[in-house]
Amino acid sequence: MKIKLSATFEGKCSVCGNEAVVFTAGDEDTKKIVTVCKGCADSFGSTPTSEIIEKYGKVDEQPFEGGEIKIEGLDKVRKELESKIKKKRPRRKRTPV
Repeated sequence: MKIKLSATFEGKCSVCGNEAVVFTAGDEDTKKIVTVCKGCADSFGSTPTSEIIEKYGKVDEQPFEGGEIKIEGLDKVRKELESKIKKKRPRRKRTPV
């Protein structure tokens, strides 16, 4: 069993049904996922994640497709950052030796 966890996001808890900040846990073998809010996660205590996925999870293969993270626009952000750094840095005056 290989379990993957997501970052937190706004969504609906699979356990209590409340809209809240949640995270998703999924089993790569069974392709079952469960989305859990903090309140439900706290109430599970030391229950293994695998048991929570088995009990409340639904089969959904989409989250397991791919495996890479694609980040776009970094070149634009890097240029903007370099520009801001250049504007903030005072130029050093060289003193003759």
